[in-house]
Amino acid sequence: MLTGPDQFFGWIHMLKLKTYGLRILNPGERPPFPIIIERPTIKDVLQNLNFADFGMLVTFSTISLFVARRCVGLYSASEIMRKKRIVGLWTTGSLFGLKFALQNSDYRLRGFQDNGLQWKKKEQTLEKYDFLSDFEQGTIWQYFRK
Repeated sequence: MLTGPDQFFGWIHMLKLKTYGLRILNPGERPPFPIIIERPTIKDVLQNLNFADFGMLVTFSTISLFVARRCVGLYSASEIMRKKRIVGLWTTGSLFGLKFALQNSDYRLRGFQDNGLQWKKKEQTLEKYDFLSDFEQGTIWQYFRK
């Protein structure tokens, strides 16, 4: 399977519409996968890069090179400007690939992407316990609670 979590085209799963990193979790709600590191540093993110992230970087670089050559080749006045624009667009595409690779690694560490771990319980929210309701019922504060 070429699109597994640690395969070359595994980065395709990051492009799904249900990317969890785009939303803020409510109190008591947990990410879909277990958290490895809650607030990873750059060093942690770089050490967590895998083959799927490398595939993302290579794919974005390759596609951006072909797009840059095609777009700049049509609208360039001189040879020097054409080469500078191709390198600039290719570098921009490669940096986008690097950004998405680092973001995918960060999401795996924070539990928003598949990191190979599973929760023991399938519920998305945690149970909350209320210890004060019984105590409030016998005081004047019960009227302010409503």
